[in-house]
Amino acid sequence: MAALRRPHEAGKKTTARNLRAYLRAAYACAIRADSDPNLPKAFADFQVNTNPVESIAAGKVQADKNPLAAAELRKYWGALQDEPGVIGAALRLHVLTGGQRAAQLVRVQRSALAGGTLPLMDPKGKRTEAREHLLPVTKRMRVELAALPAGGYLFSTDGGKTPMHPTSISKWASDVAEHAGIEDFQLKRVRSGIETMLAAAGVTKHVRGQLQSHGIGGVQDQHYDAHEYLPEKRKALDLLLRRGTLTVGCLPSTLPT
Repeated sequence: MAALRRPHEAGKKTTARNLRAYLRAAYACAIRADSDPNLPKAFADFQVNTNPVESIAAGKVQADKNPLAAAELRKYWGALQDEPGVIGAALRLHVLTGGQRAAQLVRVQRSALAGGTLPLMDPKGKRTEAREHLLPVTKRMRVELAALPAGGYLFSTDGGKTPMHPTSISKWASDVAEHAGIEDFQLKRVRSGIETMLAAAGVTKHVRGQLQSHGIGGVQDQHYDAHEYLPEKRKALDLLLRRGTLTVGCLPSTLPT
């Protein structure tokens, strides 16, 4: 309780919930160590037979719905056109992919690009293994990919040797938004702003979930539906440009195929 109360009293309720989940999972692993051969033997050495975290209430966190409005998203995208180098390319690619999670984008390596797709690994949710999440590489995305390292990590400031950190991407994006006059900016507002715009444009909830890899943890998605939804994702990303949310006037006259 002392460990959980500290972030809770500091107003970091999501952090407190996550910490409780980690502790609960750790104790649960230790309890099962004597009967589950998939778990390391080291867990059994603790001789844990009860989970003290079970009795601790999970704090309630209200949904933080504060997406960027379409006008703010256009303003942010316009400001990104002046950002040079790999940082500018990385931030623009983040938008062009539909606002994917920065923690997943930074893990992508150039060698993983094949067959016209950008593969991400999504560990979110109650998964024992990360889920492969494929994105179609659009013509506009290829422009930004060409400005990123030719080998190693795509999202890198040292030629691909080490990846950018998600917090660095958030800070760079916040600096751009501040100069553009966007108040209360957070990188997650780009992600929710894109989904909100696509919803208003008539893109179904299921396709939006497939594009941003969320809300697809049910039995049907996990065990039966093997379709990658690449055509539907490409259509949604193209719509993102056609709807004017992203300025198309900045495109080069000739795009790579």
